[in-house]
Amino acid sequence: MPLEVKDRAIGKYLECITKKLLDMDVSDCTADLDELLSQDFTLTWSFDEIDSWLKEADISDDKKAFIIRLTEQIKKHKTQ
Repeated sequence: MPLEVKDRAIGKYLECITKKLLDMDVSDCTADLDELLSQDFTLTWSFDEIDSWLKEADISDDKKAFIIRLTEQIKKHKTQ
């Protein structure tokens, strides 16, 4: 059984973050995520751990900005 769009979106979101942190090319990953985010779905996943980690993470401003941008994009699908 294939994964639901919301599960594929979370997986791709985490993959993009990981690749960025490892200084890997994220262009294909972000294109895939953009495609998933163009679909209609609702997330119930919590971003609290990511948000908390970002406050303390010892990473470059570029990487932090990338992760914040991705997080804000995917949060648009989150239920309140």
